[in-house]
Amino acid sequence: MPPLTSNSVRIRTLLEGDAVAQAVELMAMLELTGLRLSRLDLPRSDLSGAPLSGALLDFATLTGTDLSAADLSGADLTGADLSAARLVGADLSGADLTGTKLWVSDLTNANLSGTTLRRAEFIGTILTGADLSRCQLLDTAFRSARYSRTSTRWPVGFDPQRQGLVPVD
Repeated sequence: MPPLTSNSVRIRTLLEGDAVAQAVELMAMLELTGLRLSRLDLPRSDLSGAPLSGALLDFATLTGTDLSAADLSGADLTGADLSAARLVGADLSGADLTGTKLWVSDLTNANLSGTTLRRAEFIGTILTGADLSRCQLLDTAFRSARYSRTSTRWPVGFDPQRQGLVPVD
């Protein structure tokens, strides 16, 4: 049996207590980088600050989930539902969001540089201060999404107003 560390003792204590109320604290202690979570159904959860770099979250249901300041760099979110999710300050650089729903989500100050956004749907999404430079935007829907003319960054040649985005300033 491996030696007990302070984290393993804390995890054992959490598992013996109220698992539902303490699940978020437990997840924060685990190493989630590169984790395979395909088709995960975890709506209205708090995963803020979670280390999910390179995670496989394809077709996951994360509606209403708080992923603020989460590290999702290089993650595969193909076909995921992130409607009403909070991704404020999240790092999604280099992630694959092909076919992802981001309806009424908040991506204020999120880093999406180099992200694949083919057929992604940004309907009523907040993109104020987001970095979408170097993104692949093939067949991406931006209906009524809001952005800042001064702080939102786009790929070279992209015209947000021609794509149906609404400036907030």
